[in-house]
Amino acid sequence: MTPIRVNDIKQYAYCPRVVFYQYCMPVEKKATWKMEQGKVAEAEIDKLEKRRKLREYRLADGERRFHVWLTSGRIGLSGKIDL
Repeated sequence: MTPIRVNDIKQYAYCPRVVFYQYCMPVEKKATWKMEQGKVAEAEIDKLEKRRKLREYRLADGERRFHVWLTSGRIGLSGKIDL
């Protein structure tokens, strides 16, 4: 079974046709201005976040990882965690 992306659930709640067209009638998507601005904003947030110390999260030690894909075969979901 192919895992469902967490984002697909969000899209389905907004409009089920979006998910249908994405999987059943795929077309090459043209990036919109908002999509490009979102990428720029995400890069800025990442840059600031990487400078932040763990004590900001009340942690003594640990490792932060960015943009990690996780998949669960048990519940059939996959998604990317920002941080």
